[in-house]
Amino acid sequence: FEVKRKKITYKYTPVKGKNILKLKLVDKFGNINEKEILVDYTPKPVIKPLVAISQVEPEPISREKPEVVVIVC
Repeated sequence: FEVKRKKITYKYTPVKGKNILKLKLVDKFGNINEKEILVDYTPKPVIKPLVAISQVEPEPISREKPEVVVIVC
């Protein structure tokens, strides 16, 4: 994608384990700047209930994926 500002924000959802983000920036004069960022993601464990109550339906556990925000200045 094209960046027309000095600061950008890019949202990224990591997978479990090591994630490598490779950034390559090229300005309008053809100057190139490259950067690698390592994100080692360990998700929080899901703890199952010890006792289930049959009369009450449990609420679903949130399965939202975390986001990593990369800010390039």
